[in-house]
Amino acid sequence: MSLPVRPLLTVIGLILAVWFVRAVGSNAQTGAPQEWVTPQEVLVLFNARWPDEDGNYRSDSQDVAEYYAARRGIPREHLLGLAVTERQSKPDNLAYPDFFRRVLVPTRQRLAELATRGTHIHYIVTCYGMPPCGNPPSTTPAAAP
Repeated sequence: MSLPVRPLLTVIGLILAVWFVRAVGSNAQTGAPQEWVTPQEVLVLFNARWPDEDGNYRSDSQDVAEYYAARRGIPREHLLGLAVTERQSKPDNLAYPDFFRRVLVPTRQRLAELATRGTHIHYIVTCYGMPPCGNPPSTTPAAAP
């Protein structure tokens, strides 16, 4: 039984390409390894209205966010609790108007506050309990009936 030549050459080519990129990248860095993402560049979002299922009187989403931040050295002021729903619940997704009002606006405000203090956020992490945004507004005109 013989192997098809074209897929085999493709796999060998990919392996060589990865090896080449890694080899070139390792020679490009001199001295001590450099951190690509610093903790000061990260903002962590959590759902403050996610239920407390472990009985510690805090949202489980907040528990995950605090654990994540502590393990990575992210400053506490870089955690942003958002009231994603009207009451404590586990939403599957968030309508765009609610996403805009409850997530986007407060996040932009926190980014602006941090920027005035000289902190520039380059990465936003959403934690367990942050629902995806559903049904974004259409940018194309509606079709005529």
